[in-house]
Amino acid sequence: MKKTIKIKLVIFVVIIIFSVIAIQVVCNLFFVKPYFINKKTHQMEESFAILKSSIQSHDVIAQAMLHYEEDENINVSVWDKYNQAIYNSNNIDITYYQKSNYVFSQTPEVEYSINPRSEKENLMLFGKIETSNNTIFVVLDTPISAVERSAALISELNIYIAIVALIIGGIFTWFWSKHFVKPIIQIDHVAKSVSSLDFSQKLQGPFSDDEIGRLGRNINSMSEQLSDMIGSLQTVNAQLEKALGHQKQIDNMRQEFIANVSHELKSPLGLMVMYCENLKNNLPNIDKYFYYDVIIDESKRLSGLVKKLLDISSLENGLTKMQYDTFNFSNLCHRLCAKKQVLFDNQKITLLKSIQDDLFVLGDAFYLEQALTNYLDNAIAHTPSQKIVKVSVYTEKASLVCSVFNEGSTISIDDESRIWESFYKIDKAHTPTVQTHAGLGLYIVRTIINAHAGQYGINRLDDGIEFWFLLPHAM
Repeated sequence: MKKTIKIKLVIFVVIIIFSVIAIQVVCNLFFVKPYFINKKTHQMEESFAILKSSIQSHDVIAQAMLHYEEDENINVSVWDKYNQAIYNSNNIDITYYQKSNYVFSQTPEVEYSINPRSEKENLMLFGKIETSNNTIFVVLDTPISAVERSAALISELNIYIAIVALIIGGIFTWFWSKHFVKPIIQIDHVAKSVSSLDFSQKLQGPFSDDEIGRLGRNINSMSEQLSDMIGSLQTVNAQLEKALGHQKQIDNMRQEFIANVSHELKSPLGLMVMYCENLKNNLPNIDKYFYYDVIIDESKRLSGLVKKLLDISSLENGLTKMQYDTFNFSNLCHRLCAKKQVLFDNQKITLLKSIQDDLFVLGDAFYLEQALTNYLDNAIAHTPSQKIVKVSVYTEKASLVCSVFNEGSTISIDDESRIWESFYKIDKAHTPTVQTHAGLGLYIVRTIINAHAGQYGINRLDDGIEFWFLLPHAM
């Protein structure tokens, strides 16, 4: 069983009270009697001095000695050299002292002696006072038994006082300790919460202006500081974890980017090398013009791929500064659709337009045209013949919305979250469906729209896919 501070405090106070009482008892046993004897000795010597100074008047002697008899319990006997009693409080036979060998002195000392009447040990003083015409003899005595009774009574009284003091002190300490220990219990509770990293618990005031009160205020202050510090550490730790995760993601993307670039560059280069070697070896029965066309096409494809990589790098690293102007985005869409119409016709795809007139935006017309071009090229690449592609431009709240919908194709949820990455293609074999299609189109759209503080996304519909982006509308 654990001893609480409350119990320890009660035990401590009881021990203190008991120790004080024990000291009193020891003093009663060993020091009270000597103290009383010393006190009585002093009183008897004082009585003799008073008697000596008032010896000329019997009335004065009687009055002075009466005080010591009644108040100090000292018996007084005074007589002259003619054995005439001047004062005799106990009617003691004076001749007894005359027949005994007691020495009467003008400077008497208190001594132990046997009282002639009680035959008990008394403190006695035998004095002599010389006057011009007489000699006065004085005997002062007090029973030692009275001193012993007084000491016994005091010891008995101390026992009762000790019992009462122990009871009252214990009860008072018990209730007072509840008030004293209450803030300590609260401090212990809050300290346990703090050790468990729970900083919601606080000590409730008001706080006293003592050590415990100051400790309570310091505990609250420490809890708040630790809470702020740990919160900051957790925030920094989360940021570090996020940064590490982002760095890991960047490393993975860099490795994937290098692998994709290597693959995309290797395909046209390998094809060009093979056709050039065949031309160099002058193989029979080959169509040289066909070979030339393939080499030229692959060169253009390679050039287009490198150009896109350079454009992306310039945009991401801020090497290319966009020229922001307010222009008519509706007209840009009409012109671009007109230029792309021949590609739709060749693929037997129907191009529909729903373009709201005279919608203006603040941005770089060249790069925004590139973003819409990539959406249209992507739609042509993934729309079967006899299907529909629809371009829509309209306003929604304070934004301009541009969307390209194409029928027929679908995208899985896994692909939907990754199609905005560089070199990511749903065709896992990296086989281009159209010239220069290397999985960079949507990544370029993302880069351009982010540079314009816009938004982009994809909607999977029942009959097709809709790609869109939002730009701030310039009124």
